[in-house]
Amino acid sequence: LVLSGNWRSSSRIAAAASESSSTDCVEPDSFGYVDETGKAHVAKITEANKKAIYGALEKGDVAALRTEAAAAA
Repeated sequence: LVLSGNWRSSSRIAAAASESSSTDCVEPDSFGYVDETGKAHVAKITEANKKAIYGALEKGDVAALRTEAAAAA
């Protein structure tokens, strides 16, 4: 789960109707995971942890995401 609080659009309808453009894309600013109890955990992506988080997401490494979330807390 990767989230961005930076999402921008003049309108959802216009965005859905228009063609996709790289100028509309933003970098995610937070990430999260759901633990074995069903609790969702969300933490900020910073320049310091970005490489580790992206790597963990590519590999599906939930243990690394837990570590990064704990460090960001």
